[in-house]
Amino acid sequence: MATHSRSVVWVDHRQDAVLYSLRHLHPTYVVFKGASKGQRSALHIRVRVEYSHHCFSQDPSKLGSYDPGHVYTWAVRPDDPRVFCLRRWEASKALPGILASLVERNCYSTRRRNHFAVKRHLSSGHYVIYFRVEKKVTGGADLRLFVESAYHRDDMDTVLATAEKISILDILLRA
Repeated sequence: MATHSRSVVWVDHRQDAVLYSLRHLHPTYVVFKGASKGQRSALHIRVRVEYSHHCFSQDPSKLGSYDPGHVYTWAVRPDDPRVFCLRRWEASKALPGILASLVERNCYSTRRRNHFAVKRHLSSGHYVIYFRVEKKVTGGADLRLFVESAYHRDDMDTVLATAEKISILDILLRA
């Protein structure tokens, strides 16, 4: 049976008699501390982190076939049905830790006004996390970091060779 979620507090997904918890992708808060380039005073920015269903599912048009019971839909994006992906779900368990430690890794800008960070995932590629930062806030946060997608890519060495590095603190300050 397909799964439907009304918010970013994701509903756990049952597939082939197995229940997959999505609790690790519920909204959370991260405090980023440090000094940005050219900043002398310390920064303390509280960010609400939210995740898209693209972090644990994939586009059905990229699959040859799929079981309709594996579909995961989100009320916020009714025209964006996805198919639950065990590989993406398994990798997504690392997302909260990666995002909490973004001050320790490089981020990069895209041409689509969002950003990405990478973690060497396998010897053949990277786990790539695409996100955007917005002023849309709730719960006492200074900003919102929305993870649009996260998945394994084999071609990131080429992309990273020409990408311009930017710190998460600079990204947050520009928002």
